[in-house]
Amino acid sequence: GFFIVYFIITSTGEKLAQQRAVSPWYGMWLATGILLPIAAVILVAARNDSSVFNKEWYWRGWLKIRKWISKV
Repeated sequence: GFFIVYFIITSTGEKLAQQRAVSPWYGMWLATGILLPIAAVILVAARNDSSVFNKEWYWRGWLKIRKWISKV
């Protein structure tokens, strides 16, 4: 999924540069600039052995949200 998003953003940046909507430098580095912060967050989470990659963490969060919605 990450590669598909990278490919779409790269293609968009290339098309914008070809249409001269943005400078070629900006079009070339668009995908890297957008995805670099996301990659850094994922890297830090993986390095700290965070629960970001744990399916149960998301499930517990979803159950808390459902419980809160049912109270409201």
